[in-house]
Amino acid sequence: MLELYHGGLTTCSKQVRLTLREKNIDYVSRFVDLRSYEHYGSQYLRINPNGLVPTLVHDGTAIINSLAIMEYIDDVFPDPPLRPADPKLRAAMRRWLSTSDITHMSVMTLTYNAFLKPEVEALGESDKQLIMAANPVPERRERIRRIAYGGYSAEEEARAMDMTAFTLGQMEAALINSDWIVESEYSLADISLFALTHRLSELDAEIFDAKIFPGVVGWHKRMKARPAVAAILEPGTDETPPTGPTNLSGIT
Repeated sequence: MLELYHGGLTTCSKQVRLTLREKNIDYVSRFVDLRSYEHYGSQYLRINPNGLVPTLVHDGTAIINSLAIMEYIDDVFPDPPLRPADPKLRAAMRRWLSTSDITHMSVMTLTYNAFLKPEVEALGESDKQLIMAANPVPERRERIRRIAYGGYSAEEEARAMDMTAFTLGQMEAALINSDWIVESEYSLADISLFALTHRLSELDAEIFDAKIFPGVVGWHKRMKARPAVAAILEPGTDETPPTGPTNLSGIT
């Protein structure tokens, strides 16, 4: 039995949901409402002590971290494969997974400034303290403290934009002679990076422009044309009940 605890359209949730869809694997969807802090509840923390989504539970064993979950799914359900068989290409794929993970931090900064700043500023002191106290991961507590008391500066936003542009530039180079990120093979690299470019499209980020990165924007359109991608983005389903950004504790 497979159960996926997820936050719908959060970046990491999209990565795992899309992996499962591409494999055509049946699973039980367990939507975790970040706005009501369900991920900090004792029941969920017993499953994922980091208080993060997503979590995959397979026959009673919890697998955490979206990139680890994606590879686990491909290990246990190998058909159709989502990792290259060639060891060199598989190493390239893993490099892209690492790149997406690093770039995710910059995209979160842009998400805060574009979506969440007014919402965070409206929180009362007691709510801010509650969220920080509930978060079990020290690094995330510090990040919440930063955005709760002042937020990201214009300089930090500019650095986040630079890092995002750097990654998009690398993707552009990889897509010059290929439809997919790792040569001609659709893989977990495409899935992990699409979750980021989809967020950039939601932000209407000026950097995500066909005049600047035509190869990336063309690839993004090819991704959206895949039936599995269309399914995970479909609004109003039991897997994507809320719309818009997540809350202070779930910037993803």
